[in-house]
Parts: sequence; C-alpha cells; structure tokens
Amino acid sequence: MSAAELKEVQSVTIHEPEQLTAKDIRAQVNLVQEVMKAVMQTGTHYGKIPGCGDKPTLLKPGAEKLASTFRLAINPEIEDMSTKDMIRYRIRAQISHQISGAFLGAGVGECSSNEEKYCWRNAVCQEEFDQTPEDRRRMKWKRSYNKTECVQQVRTNPADLANTILKMAKKRALVDGILTVCGASDIFTQDIEDMPEELREKKTEEQGQQTAGPQCPICKGSMNLIPAGVSKTKKDKEGNPLKYGAFWKCTAKDCKGNMRDSDWKKQSAPQQQEMGTYSDHEPEPDLSGLPRDPGQEG
Repeated sequence: MSAAELKEVQSVTIHEPEQLTAKDIRAQVNLVQEVMKAVMQTGTHYGKIPGCGDKPTLLKPGAEKLASTFRLAINPEIEDMSTKDMIRYRIRAQISHQISGAFLGAGVGECSSNEEKYCWRNAVCQEEFDQTPEDRRRMKWKRSYNKTECVQQVRTNPADLANTILKMAKKRALVDGILTVCGASDIFTQDIEDMPEELREKKTEEQGQQTAGPQCPICKGSMNLIPAGVSKTKKDKEGNPLKYGAFWKCTAKDCKGNMRDSDWKKQSAPQQQEMGTYSDHEPEPDLSGLPRDPGQEG
C-alpha cells in the first residue's frame, strides 16, 4: 500500500465524521490486514495461544502498532479499587485522533492481585512453607508436560505487584480499545493469554477444538506441536538463521521422537488437523535429524 493510499485510508477511517460506506470499511479492514502481514510478527505483535483455537490474540506491541498506523492517542483513566490485602486497578483507555482530537472510542481493562497467577507463588523452601500462617499457604496441584504434581505455595505480598497490576490493567484496556476503534475483533481476540491454563483447556473443550495428536513413532507416547520458526543457533550456508517448519515433538524427556506436521496432516483425517498444544517456554527445538520441508532454508 502506497503512502498516498495509506493517507486516504486514514482520512476515511479516522477523521471523517459522516457515515462510512462499505468501501470505507473494507479499506480499513484491508489496512489492518496489510499491517499485520507486512509489519507485525507472530509471537511478538500477535500469536496463537495453545489450546484456544486458531484465532490470533492481539498483544500489546501489536496494539501499539495499530495505534501508530491510525494515529490514535491513548489517554488512560485510572480507578484505584485496592484494599488493605489486595491491589486492584480498573482503567478506561480513552482513544482519540492525534491530529483532529476527535474522540473515537474507549477500552476497559482491570487487573487484581487476587488473580491466580499473582496471588500465589511457590515456597522457596520447606521452612518458609511451615512458618507461613495456614490461611496464607496451600498445596496446589499443577500439570506440566502431561504430568501432575503437587507444589507448596504461599501468598504473595500485594505491594510487590502494584506496578505489575497497574501495567497489566493498562494493557488490557489498550488492547480492548484498539480492537473496538479499529473494528478488528473479527481478526484478533483478546486476553486469552492471561487466562489460567485450566480455563484455557475448559474453553477448548467447550468449543470442541481439542483432539489427540500423533503417537511418537519411537516410544508410542504423546507429542506436542512445535510451531514453525527461526532457529536461534543454527544457520544455513549463507549465514542466515535456519528456518524450520512446524513439527511434533515427543513429550518424553529422553525420547528424540519427532514428526513433521505436514506428514501428520497427510496421515490424519481432516477433522484432526491443526491441533495439539505446545508451551511458549519450550527450549530451543532440537533440529538434528529432523527432515526439513523443501524451501525451508534461506
């Protein structure tokens, strides 16, 4: 899209007060998709959350890119709802046009230190757990790499999280406002990355989107889907980072089993495609011995 076309789209979609035509709306959607394709990067500006379907989630850097594209000014209004034992903020992000000053919409976001991921932390040692009052400690069952374990947890100090809670509330309000003003809710979703893993799995089950992945060809165990990406350590003959396609990796710690996602799709039924989960904190994939799709180098 040329600079002239971009300027025309911005004038139509942002500061023209009259009713928009279908052509104007189509131009705005095209601009969002063009920015998503040419500027944004998956995993940085938007990303698919494991176990939550194929619709990408708009992340804070992506929301900021759309705000820059449409020349949007963000003015957060902060409401402090904290108590003695809880930090809680609700933010209303008022959005206006940087040039005309016209009010375009608002987004709302809230965050609390009573949310599961902020309220508790793992005890650093047995002594800390034993010396913590009973009403401020617990045993929590967690699942990791298809295994369950019980961990000792104690309550966090809300004051230590005050700035984090404020920033998270602001981020949620920003993303909500950008999706509303840009009319991009049909392209992106919001805040799924903030949901606890248990709720993500429940949401997936309700939508009927989670199915079984392939069996490991070596140990016959379960496998996780590793998305396509760029290696941080391996390079091709020209010194460029080596690209790899999506593949399945065995969840067993000592097993080297893997399978290209394209091979799995050929073997599986149509309703079994595009499934599985992976962790955002997986170590650098082991590419040794993994056959690459043609054209993956470069």
